[in-house]
Amino acid sequence: VARATVKAALRGISYDVLLVHQPQLAAIADIWNVHYLSRAAREVRVAPGPGWRSRVNDAQAAGVARLEDRYLSRVPATTRVVFCSDYLQSNFERLYGPCPQGVVIPNPALIPRTSGPTTDVAVDPPVNKAGPVLGFLGGSDPRKGGDRLLEEVAADPALFLLHAGGPGLDDTDPRLAGRSRSLGYLDDVTTLLDAIDVLVVPSRFEPFGLVAVEAAARGVPVVATPTVGAASLLVEAGAGVVWNSGDPLGPIVRRVMAHREAMGAAGRTLAERLAPHRIADRLFAEVEAAYQKRDARR
Repeated sequence: VARATVKAALRGISYDVLLVHQPQLAAIADIWNVHYLSRAAREVRVAPGPGWRSRVNDAQAAGVARLEDRYLSRVPATTRVVFCSDYLQSNFERLYGPCPQGVVIPNPALIPRTSGPTTDVAVDPPVNKAGPVLGFLGGSDPRKGGDRLLEEVAADPALFLLHAGGPGLDDTDPRLAGRSRSLGYLDDVTTLLDAIDVLVVPSRFEPFGLVAVEAAARGVPVVATPTVGAASLLVEAGAGVVWNSGDPLGPIVRRVMAHREAMGAAGRTLAERLAPHRIADRLFAEVEAAYQKRDARR
């Protein structure tokens, strides 16, 4: 529907550069900005839950992936493809072949670098900070890996989990009694970030993971699985570490806690590199290059 609508809207219209985000429009665009790949997400899916709604959603996701396959297997070489992470680009090339016109421009860190974590817990009632407080944002979407995190926290009595997103995680495991709390849906993610010691991003497939750089901008260290697009940026900057699922999480968190101050400072430096105006400059440079190329053809 989007492809037909946009093509109809462009009839008779003269434009300088066409920049799109939808994969079904990549073939007609000068620049395609890629933030998600349905096929890659489909590969890590878990079995649909009980009830007709879960089965319908699963069938819809399967149909979307098949349609995207048709479009993405024939993206023309003339389209400049802007990926949000090296990880997403590697997935695209694994699925659809080399992308000679590919470039990586990360997503921006949207929380100002000058903002720092507060010293007091920002939730009511306050969290018992006897041990490390882990944060998670993503709700119960299996792709976000919250079930992995719940199991690790349940296995380590020293950890406390503060999580947000809707619908929330099922933390009814008796081992989590008194050590897990849901904040539900948040209008302001800093409510979570200012109340935690470490953010955990345990996703099975995450093209970038905006919350990871939001945490870095807030001075919060990040533990992320290698299937999170922002993980390599965090590790390179010294603002986070990689957690391979299957390894115990507790020892990794305690190592991070020992270097929390330095990792927080590194995260704020990373956020400065990913400031919105810097990322915008890089994207507009791509637009300008596409315009110059089109102008040369004219």
